[in-house]
Amino acid sequence: MTQGERGESRIELEAAEWVVRLEGHDPDPGEAQAFRDWHGSSELHAAAWRRAERTWQDMTRLPDGALDRHQPVDVIASTDPMPWQAGKANTGPAGGSASPSGPSGRIRRPAIIAMAASVLLALVTLGITGDPITALTADHRTETGEVTSVTLPDGSVADLNTGTAIRVSFGTHRREVELLQGEAHFDVAPLPDGAPFIVRAAETEAQALGTRFTVRRGTEGVTVGVLHHSVAVRAPAQATGRVTAVLQAGQAVTSRGDDGLGPIRPLAPHRTAAWRRGQVIFDNVPLADAVREINRYRTERVVVLGDALSRRRISGVFRIDDLDRAVTAIAAELRADVSRVPAVATLLH
Repeated sequence: MTQGERGESRIELEAAEWVVRLEGHDPDPGEAQAFRDWHGSSELHAAAWRRAERTWQDMTRLPDGALDRHQPVDVIASTDPMPWQAGKANTGPAGGSASPSGPSGRIRRPAIIAMAASVLLALVTLGITGDPITALTADHRTETGEVTSVTLPDGSVADLNTGTAIRVSFGTHRREVELLQGEAHFDVAPLPDGAPFIVRAAETEAQALGTRFTVRRGTEGVTVGVLHHSVAVRAPAQATGRVTAVLQAGQAVTSRGDDGLGPIRPLAPHRTAAWRRGQVIFDNVPLADAVREINRYRTERVVVLGDALSRRRISGVFRIDDLDRAVTAIAAELRADVSRVPAVATLLH
């Protein structure tokens, strides 16, 4: 799968999640505007929305009981314009259909929403989770929810977080690791000849000037955090912003490709290293961010319905091997409903 194909797959998944989020409730103004911004950002987004909406509408036209043999589908017929339509009849900001409300109305029962969402999300995630190129070229990799340690040829140790893949290239005068995806913590062994230890990720380089640091490759860019001594970070040479920085212990920076390095910020060591202890830690973060992190460790996805609920802040320490209980605890704390079906847990008020 090429970088472009991975990007398109992410857009397909985002489209599916928008359909689920908007179909389950009347969005508030903030959520409606966020949808308009997402939908109008490119034709790829608009096309992905149309495909996801068609799939959703096809499922809502199934005979009663097709999604759930035990609970009939509750349908509320509605022809009222939705908030993102701004007076336009069934048209979105980029032209074409942008309303998830099909001819049969909007499904309201949370369990049925989650059931249909599991089908829709499964269809689009097939192209995201199976990247044969990464699997074939990686020397070491972890599956979703797996955390492991790897001893490298020089005695250095790489701890691999969930869904991580690395390629190792060591020689007489060089030690290089390519982070293909995910997140890794490196405890670097010193060598008498001083061969540099370099981690590369999406054209960004992190060279160890000390011993312990982490590198995470995500949608936000490549983030380097230093736990001991220092690390030199270099963004792609063609970047328009700052391209080099030396981080000291307790500092982190994110490289955003052609935009260069962002500001150097404090690193919270206890949270950064939590996954190595089998934990995820949230300290007054929006629910949307917490769910995004939880989904990294689960083959089943958690979906939050409602912008107001997504913005609610949570704190807590949860075990990676028991994140189902974490979802239940978060829902109880926020007084939200949680519906579970195979592949999806849905949170909503």
